[in-house]
Amino acid sequence: APVPIWILIYGGIALDIGLITMGHHIMAALGNRLTLQTPSRGFCIQLGAMFTVMIASKVGIPVSTTHCISGATVAVGLCNGSTDAVNWRLVAVIFGGWIVTCPAAAFLTGMLYWGVVSSPKPMESNGFFTGTVPTAD
Repeated sequence: APVPIWILIYGGIALDIGLITMGHHIMAALGNRLTLQTPSRGFCIQLGAMFTVMIASKVGIPVSTTHCISGATVAVGLCNGSTDAVNWRLVAVIFGGWIVTCPAAAFLTGMLYWGVVSSPKPMESNGFFTGTVPTAD
């Protein structure tokens, strides 16, 4: 089924907000802190991530571009011929962040939903429509 245009617009805006607010942290971490990067290595990283996203999208598997870029960066670092070319401590931090993201998002979404559901509701009995405050008799 075709994706409604409003969902595509919302997704684009959400990606832009994420890039503007926290994107510099990701760029700094995936820059030369994970492995040494050159223009040719950066091209290979982007090309590998692009093929991964395109193939996964064609097959129907939802993937994260950040995960693809991180994996491609590690792969390019390993092509150096030594495992010492990759900052494995930073890889562990990134992997730990991926594990924490889903439960944290679930918790925050649940708390937001709870706050909305338990908020006061406009009903005739609580004086919302008349502007009066009910008294406890």
